[in-house]
Amino acid sequence: LLVNDADAVLERYSRSMEGHISLAERGIKSKVDWEKRLAEIDAEAAGKDITADKALLDIGYKHITGQRITGDIDPNIDAALKMLRDYNYIRVGNLMGFAQLAELGPMLAEGGVLNFIRSVPEFKKIMIRARNGQLDDRLSNELESITGIGADRILHKTIMRNEHETLIGRNLGAKANKINNALEMGKKGTNYVSGMFMINTFMHRITMRGLAQRFVDYAGTGKSITARKLNSLGLSDKAMQKRVFDQLNKHAKTKEGMFTKRKLKHLDLDNWDDIGAQTAFSNAMYKWSRQVIQENDMGNLHKFFTNSYGKTLLQFRSFIFGAWSKQLLRGINENDMRTYAGWAGSMFFGSAAYVAQTHIRASGMDKSERRKYLKDALSDNMVAKAAFQRAGFMSLVPQGMDTALGFAGQDPIFNTRASGLSSGGMLSNPTVDLIARTQKASAGAIGAVLNKGEKFGEQDATNILNILPYQNMMLIKSIQDDLFKQLPKE
Repeated sequence: LLVNDADAVLERYSRSMEGHISLAERGIKSKVDWEKRLAEIDAEAAGKDITADKALLDIGYKHITGQRITGDIDPNIDAALKMLRDYNYIRVGNLMGFAQLAELGPMLAEGGVLNFIRSVPEFKKIMIRARNGQLDDRLSNELESITGIGADRILHKTIMRNEHETLIGRNLGAKANKINNALEMGKKGTNYVSGMFMINTFMHRITMRGLAQRFVDYAGTGKSITARKLNSLGLSDKAMQKRVFDQLNKHAKTKEGMFTKRKLKHLDLDNWDDIGAQTAFSNAMYKWSRQVIQENDMGNLHKFFTNSYGKTLLQFRSFIFGAWSKQLLRGINENDMRTYAGWAGSMFFGSAAYVAQTHIRASGMDKSERRKYLKDALSDNMVAKAAFQRAGFMSLVPQGMDTALGFAGQDPIFNTRASGLSSGGMLSNPTVDLIARTQKASAGAIGAVLNKGEKFGEQDATNILNILPYQNMMLIKSIQDDLFKQLPKE
């Protein structure tokens, strides 16, 4: 009743109703039904302490129905930490596009190189949305409609990002709300300048086309997908498999292509006459796409990640925690050549992205400094470390090794993060980095004023820049190198 923003109200209502409708389809039609289920679970536990399990179920219920998940955190602290994470994202997230490139390996391995080549002629249609909001390419439009994947620019529009957590004004006042709105716009800018929106959208859409083609190939020939893969996608039931493949054979439209006689044109999903099969296929595509181009799900992470303390402490680390089950353990379980090819490709593209990022970073340096920098940063040892660290399937391994070395008083060895942050173990995060860099910036600026004979130098200027928004954007780094080299080195 207190919110007068029509977009915010509509978005919150839609999110809540979508969750309640999905639960109703599974027999939970109201909060009363949910409480009855919890009571049944209590009865089945026969006196055992299941408080922790019920807490996890409560988090899931709130997440599905669009309710705020904060635990016992004070709303003011919750709101402040949210703005701090947003500021850090704008400050150091401007190279995230380079981190995304490592996932080209799994994309090509799972979707298929030939399927990728088949998609090249439709590239423009795949990437450009028409004036009516629909994609010109019918297949891409169908896949986006059933999964929501590839629609990042729509789903992350600032005006629609009105989750309970982002309603800062309720907790910290109108001025804080204005700051929050500016941060939301700044995050959107980071998503664009880092290339993450474009790269993520491209990889998701190409991947889904390749996976859909593999489904069609399997429906026609019985090849291309293993039984273990079908099981991991929720298609373990033989009867349901047959229903899905029957619908694909009946409705999917194909044409003869350069590499195949059955190049998929579109799925004709609107005309499927088996809704259960359509739902099973949609769920399978959703799961598979988010495995190949990793997107974390609620069940991938510990409940600590659902509150602001966990999100702040492990900012930019949730991906590697999710990769433990989504990439490493899943790959070991599937144990096939596509998995190993994806892992090798992830290391190759991760190292290639590191090399490209390093050359761009060195572009503003003078000749002698650039030569020395490239010699050190592009040594075989450093490129190999980058390949190892940036490959998603390695998950916690590089950070775990660096954490262990830290306890032994040794420097981290995998210091090649795309964000430029230190790789000093699991707890190395943007907030700690911001505090440390702010201290250095303050010491340099104040020391140059108070200490006689001390000059404001290049490093002092760099320290100040490092705490500002967009400080690690490539263009800004190049300008910085040109301007700051006029200052004293010491």
